[in-house]
Amino acid sequence: VFSLYSQRMYKDQAQKWSIATSSLELFGSHLAHFDASQFMQTESAMNGALDSTSALPAITAEVELLEDLLGEGQVFNELMAILTIGAEKAMEQRTNENFGPQFEHALLAALRLMLIVFDCDEEVVYAARQHGGIKAFFTLDEALVRKVDRMLAIIGYVRYMYNPEIRSCSLRIMSILSDRQQGTLCACLTGAPLAAIKEGYAAALADALSSNPNALGTDPTSGFNVPPSTLGPKFMEDSGELIMNILVQSVTQQSPNLAHTLLGYNADNPLASDLETSEYNCFGVLTRMLLENAPTERPRMQEQAANLFYQLCRDERTSEPTMRILRKQPYRLFTDRISICFKTNLHQREVQKEWTDIAGLGRLLHSLISWP
Repeated sequence: VFSLYSQRMYKDQAQKWSIATSSLELFGSHLAHFDASQFMQTESAMNGALDSTSALPAITAEVELLEDLLGEGQVFNELMAILTIGAEKAMEQRTNENFGPQFEHALLAALRLMLIVFDCDEEVVYAARQHGGIKAFFTLDEALVRKVDRMLAIIGYVRYMYNPEIRSCSLRIMSILSDRQQGTLCACLTGAPLAAIKEGYAAALADALSSNPNALGTDPTSGFNVPPSTLGPKFMEDSGELIMNILVQSVTQQSPNLAHTLLGYNADNPLASDLETSEYNCFGVLTRMLLENAPTERPRMQEQAANLFYQLCRDERTSEPTMRILRKQPYRLFTDRISICFKTNLHQREVQKEWTDIAGLGRLLHSLISWP
């Protein structure tokens, strides 16, 4: 049904996207609990049957679906056709077309399916290659870097404004890609795509820091004000954690790395970076967070930010431009956080969090003082 859904006639576009969503959700439910050993057993049986007169074994729906998705078959191509629409056009359709909500559901189902397949693709592809089958299989990250426009479109959904879970799914995929394809990913992020991604990540981080569980948001479907819990504040906060994890995990990797790229450093020569430009990036958002937020607000993210700056200060590739701009910030960046422990009667668990925060800030302060 799905492999030909885009070629059929429908009553309207809403029906088309509803069918696509149902198909993608069904695929996801089949693969969510899939055991990769099933694929290995089927491949072994298939190869044995080809080498003898035995009848070919029955292929389960899950194995057939994975063969298509990891072999760049028809289902995979239709999935990519949905995802490569891109954030800008997706938002335009969401707001201007009467089938916008149905399309958004299909887009989210497609991203969810990608994450489910990412959970098993390496094991399945490894098994397929070990058995030496005649079909060529690729992990999803390998398939995406073969056609860069696919990858850029998917990680570009961090800029999608109307559904925080779509942004969250895009960030999770970026996290996987940064782990598997860091060098290729950074090499592809140049020019206009790079500027859009940097701005999108900075905006997502700022949204996560400014989310207020008691404030009202606007439901894009009805236009009425609703509590953010209805819109998914969990995913907004989750997005902030995901971005911080991406930055922290990649900052120590070989340059140029994803952290340097998203924070606004010169990818080719981090040492020559000018962090005082008016460019909107994650570096500026994080420094404002440390300056403007109370130490007890999102302590985990503040701790991660302090440790991130510490890593940037101690790395000879980034120390000079980082020190130059951080030394211009008011000293209350440190004093507010140190004094809070002695002014507030905190529970033991909160005290431990604050001391961890102080440790990160202390290392950063030591770096700033000792820098010539």
